[in-house]
Amino acid sequence: MATRKAVTTDRGLKALKPEEKKYTCAVKASRMAKGGLLVQVTPKGAKTFYSRLRLSEKQIDVRLGVVNELSLAEAVQAHNEAVGMVSQGIDPRIAKAETKAKREAESTMDALVERWLEHLESVGDLKPRTIQDHRWRWNSYLKKHLGKLKANDIERGQIALALDKIRKQTKEQARKCLTTVNLALDYGLTRQIVTENPARLLRPKDFGATPNAPRDRWLSIAELRQLWRYLDSDQHNISFTMVTAIKLLIFTGARRSEVIQAQWSEFDLDNGVWLLPAERSKNKQPHTFYLAAEAIELVKALLPETGHSQHVFESPSLKGQPITPPAVSRAINRIWKALDCDPLTVHDLRRTCSSHWVDTLGADSRLGELMLNHLPADKLVRTYQQGKQPERQRDTWEQWAEVIATRVMRDAENVTNLNARSA
Repeated sequence: MATRKAVTTDRGLKALKPEEKKYTCAVKASRMAKGGLLVQVTPKGAKTFYSRLRLSEKQIDVRLGVVNELSLAEAVQAHNEAVGMVSQGIDPRIAKAETKAKREAESTMDALVERWLEHLESVGDLKPRTIQDHRWRWNSYLKKHLGKLKANDIERGQIALALDKIRKQTKEQARKCLTTVNLALDYGLTRQIVTENPARLLRPKDFGATPNAPRDRWLSIAELRQLWRYLDSDQHNISFTMVTAIKLLIFTGARRSEVIQAQWSEFDLDNGVWLLPAERSKNKQPHTFYLAAEAIELVKALLPETGHSQHVFESPSLKGQPITPPAVSRAINRIWKALDCDPLTVHDLRRTCSSHWVDTLGADSRLGELMLNHLPADKLVRTYQQGKQPERQRDTWEQWAEVIATRVMRDAENVTNLNARSA
């Protein structure tokens, strides 16, 4: 680079004219650190500040910025900072590139989603499982399509294209992915990370991802017997822990997460009680499951397998962690396909229990709701009917266990009529 007479003022910088070839001029100013501050002028008239420094016995030129964006005083300050880095053995060019990369990374959708999830974890308003589901959904479906995009530049069409691709894999997750990206962008909007949420006008029906009608599938006694017989057979490779979890779902009517995340500290097996703490309950209300003898023996059988762990249903492959909800769903999916029966979900087992409590055992609907730990829809009922009817709940679970023991666990031809046995 050819040099010219040093420039000392902003007016002098403006006076520099382009020539046929690019050239540089030294810049002199008070309070300027050692090293050379230069301005480069191109044939098209662009003017750029550089620091000429020595690092590891080599000369380096560090770009500071263009004249129209930096005043002389600001350029001197940037030059002094570069000199300070060199004195510490740091290459300002590398440091600047790393800072730029970090700043760009912080503005991506991936960074926004991670910040949003960390916020949810710190606030504690949502269950950890809900936050885990959002993170899993982002990492499994959305990140590969949207993760590297600038959050403030993301367009509705880009989100729609991602959801179209996800819909080809799974209708349910496409709908839930729309919720996840919507909530993340809403968070970014309130924090002024983005100026708008382009996902807000998108609807599940735009992607053929409208929720299905509520399921009404529940298993007859004959179907339960077929399921139980399969679980007890050697026709599958489902783990003993998973088999036990599925059986406890049938004995109790509990939710999937309530069973698989159960801890040994929640059980009093001597008295046949399982106390579900409020923090693990969907409605934030503690709940008591009364375990019949068959259910108690079922849980006790796991002691040699998982008694060393805090988790009753510790994952065989992830030590110290419970089996996961998707793992249970996959097991149920394999079962109904192997049995060549109508499609079955984990929640259908809960509906099966509730239906048989009412239809087979004659329990009233209110009692069934209590056993499911449902809050009454009627606000007045919630306010004035606080009784839990523990004895009736225990009796019903005992009767249900007897149905399982006599009509499900045994062959139909060996079954004695339940009412006759109870007479």
